[in-house]
Amino acid sequence: MRRSVAEGKTKRLPLVIGAGFGLVALVLLGLVVFENEVFPEYSPTHRGARAALKAGCFACHGGFDAPASINPVRGGDTPDTVPSMIRERQSLEEIRQWIEDGISEEKVASEAHLRTRDLRVLEMPAYRDRLSAREIEDLVGFVALTQYRDAVSRLGPASEGERLAREQACFTCHGELGQGGVENPGSLKGYIPGFFGNDFRALTRNGDREDIREWIRDGVSRYIWNQGFAGIYPGRYFTERQAIRMPAYGDSLSDAEVETLTDYLLELMELGPLDGPGLLEYRPIGESPELFGAEDAPGPRDNR
Repeated sequence: MRRSVAEGKTKRLPLVIGAGFGLVALVLLGLVVFENEVFPEYSPTHRGARAALKAGCFACHGGFDAPASINPVRGGDTPDTVPSMIRERQSLEEIRQWIEDGISEEKVASEAHLRTRDLRVLEMPAYRDRLSAREIEDLVGFVALTQYRDAVSRLGPASEGERLAREQACFTCHGELGQGGVENPGSLKGYIPGFFGNDFRALTRNGDREDIREWIRDGVSRYIWNQGFAGIYPGRYFTERQAIRMPAYGDSLSDAEVETLTDYLLELMELGPLDGPGLLEYRPIGESPELFGAEDAPGPRDNR
């Protein structure tokens, strides 16, 4: 009798182990789905903007439209102004050196700069030991992106798609070059998604052209609007509940303009979230050293 009971337990053991593995697999799958659907998805440049706030960069260097701080000069001379991190023309390596060490290698070798630097009251701090390596790289990308936006305001958009996106204020809500970062109370993840990653792919069925056209024309995708289960339509619920809604451009854009915008958004989607090097690779303006510095300028590219 005891033997038969033991044999029964032995036979059931593989079933119990299999059920346990199955339960763990379901939990892991649920976590992956939950992360993709609910957890926020931030681009490197958006994280860089947060790092800039954390480090106090805007206090001295100014923001997008705010002026940089006055920097008094010892001895009663005319006050200087802190350089704008947005309007400076620097390579990625120069930006990184300023963040990590509070000065670039070029300026360290300049006796004239060091002499006048000692006269200024405000001094650039070194963040090498105050920010993580990822925060520094994200901050480099954010500074490069803001310098890109300022350069485009002078040189003009890089392509017809970018021109249309700027004219229709796409980046005002979706972030510069569609890199996200604009808060949106009441939305599923609390922000307006960028043109990259899981968010954009989920909202457009992995970049389906017809879905993108519907978002542009109607301000919503019929797939997202009607996708539901047991009478629950989460896409419809959050679309109606969010504070900032996607505008419907209707007939204000021609069919050709909608197609150009669609092509451009798909290009940004394929590029993915842009960091500093990715931004230089994206840059269709060409090899002009006016953007970030000659050493980082890529070779000629098609003016897409």
